[in-house]
Amino acid sequence: MLLDLLNQHYSSYGGQLYVRLAFGTHSRLCPIHPGFRVVVVVEKVDAYERLAPPLLNRFEKQVLERSDVLEANDQFLLKRLQDLANRFAVAGAATAESAKKDSGGQRQHRYRKSGGATQGALRATFCGWHSDFLSSLLLATRARQESVSNSFSTEGSHKKMAESATDGSGLAAAPVVAKNLEESELFATCWEQLLWLACPERVCRVLAQRDLQGAIRNELGLDLRNVYFRRQQHSSLPVLANTMLEEWTSDGVGASVMVATHSPLASDVTHELTTECPWLEVTHVALHELDQERDLRQKVNEFFEEAQDGAMFLLQCDPLGTGTRRVEHAKNILENARAKFVLQQHTEVDEETEKGIMKQSAGKKAPGIGNGDFKQGARAEEFDIRAASQEASVESTGKQLL
Repeated sequence: MLLDLLNQHYSSYGGQLYVRLAFGTHSRLCPIHPGFRVVVVVEKVDAYERLAPPLLNRFEKQVLERSDVLEANDQFLLKRLQDLANRFAVAGAATAESAKKDSGGQRQHRYRKSGGATQGALRATFCGWHSDFLSSLLLATRARQESVSNSFSTEGSHKKMAESATDGSGLAAAPVVAKNLEESELFATCWEQLLWLACPERVCRVLAQRDLQGAIRNELGLDLRNVYFRRQQHSSLPVLANTMLEEWTSDGVGASVMVATHSPLASDVTHELTTECPWLEVTHVALHELDQERDLRQKVNEFFEEAQDGAMFLLQCDPLGTGTRRVEHAKNILENARAKFVLQQHTEVDEETEKGIMKQSAGKKAPGIGNGDFKQGARAEEFDIRAASQEASVESTGKQLL
């Protein structure tokens, strides 16, 4: 028991503080530092619904959400994103028949009168939606852009070092890249990422309303039909992997992608991926078939120890079969393992660069080593946008449907 510790029931002997800690029927006095403090980090929902009130009442409580760490300029962008997402969800929830009967002005009046879409409509429109979803989107988008800027700067410095080592000229200059996007560009980038998680049936209903299409085109400069159905790939998992993994390779090693869908995972998903993408060697693991955490860690470590260019680690996550906590923990295991692998690869490149040897990898057909988690039935689950990965939704895990 930690009650004496949390109640600060200390005893002093010879200038040293002691506290009694009990475990079952055993207890002992333990020395404690005068500056000792306890900080417990827990999700807000768990604090309100799962923690025992006596335990919760012994702490000073501070609620920290993602919206609290946004920059001051991002608050205005957050409101713009929320307003447009509300209009999009309201239009997507409307039936096609009612959309035809209403005029443009009547629809705009309905948006203002409703004061925004319900959380249910937003969750049905955007995969993973929750109350702090857009804040995580803004934070992740800024972090990604800063990462791209830093990678350009690093690439320029490597090039300069290599030329200095080979010909002594030292004339190469790192490109000057703006670290922060303009607000309009950041807004458009966030909305395009949000479209990656939009459900196709809701997008089709929005396309039936010309006034909202015009608003998106005027505010963002985006053609909704062209972006969603041509530039982005939502039809199937093989098509997404074949067309987007190489484009999403930002660190020179591979891509990390989270894919959400309502479709059950095809039994021949490995065959479909290797058929559509001949350069892929797919390692498929179902999270609900693993008994312990060490089983997943072992499979992940084996993948990164043996993986070559073109290898893919596909982790199937069913939130209903495994639980959201286990899914989030699995994502952390994948992200940490991949970050360690990327750091190792970059360290080897840096060592070779210092010797005057530039490792060329941009011309390879294979996109490098990719890992990702695949969420089956994930539209009913809440998740955050992360800077370390890309997020997308697809309609099918097998052959192309759209």
